[in-house]
Amino acid sequence: MLDINLFRQAKGGDPAILKKSQRARGLPEEIIDEIIQLDNEWIKKSFDLDELKKNANKIQKEITVIAKQKGDVIELTEKRKEVLNQCKDFEAEKDNKQKERDELLGKVGNIVHESVHVAMDEVNYFNTTSHHTSTHSKNRKRIRSLRHGHQRT
Repeated sequence: MLDINLFRQAKGGDPAILKKSQRARGLPEEIIDEIIQLDNEWIKKSFDLDELKKNANKIQKEITVIAKQKGDVIELTEKRKEVLNQCKDFEAEKDNKQKERDELLGKVGNIVHESVHVAMDEVNYFNTTSHHTSTHSKNRKRIRSLRHGHQRT
């Protein structure tokens, strides 16, 4: 699976290279845009979740100060519970975005190297093969005969 930072321009990634690779494979490049969009939504959800957690911590500090002064903390406690419930919802949404993003990310192949011949038909396809004899089959025959008690020659 490709690193998500390859899709993030802010982290030095270049979506144009990824799109070029998709074209070279004959696959749609829109998946790259979808991954980037889902990743941006995931980043926003993560930021919003962090802000909610900060708010919950701030409320907890207020509760602690008021409780030390023997004040009424019921209203603040309820407010904190609401914020924590929102945190759970945001966490679930964030996890769903991450799951969707990673699912699409798994469908994108490695970047096609520039030296790779790209052709969508067999007219321009070239194949080079090398013919060599393998000692593997000779060794298998020798091992098989030794197992059955034959003399080595």
